Amino acid sequence: MKTTTARFALALSLAAMTAFPILAQRGDDANRRSKNGRAEGTAGGARLTVEYGRPSVNGRDNWGALVPYGKVWRTGADEATTVAVDRDVLVEGQRLPAGTCSLFTIPGEKSWTVIFNKAA
Repeated sequence: MKTTTARFALALSLAAMTAFPILAQRGDDANRRSKNGRAEGTAGGARLTVEYGRPSVNGRDNWGALVPYGKVWRTGADEATTVAVDRDVLVEGQRLPAGTCSLFTIPGEKSWTVIFNKAA
């Protein structure tokens, strides 16, 4: 997959975590403040599934406060966000093997670092 396509897929997955409140397969969330979400799509022929917890911000400042800049964040709420791809892809020129991994980020004011962890 071309790096540009991988960037698009990553951007799609990050945007989907806040834009598409589709219920995920992460268990019953009836008693959770932060509801589950799931986004699926394809990019460059690869199938991408992102499952996440939508943080319940409740009027609090999120970036730089609730989620501090410059510190690793277990992206999402309640449990780690997972990213699954059905084939090997390139993300910023780095190989992400087919399978499911967890997603962590380091938020910054101008840019973010994205970390894919082998352990889902």
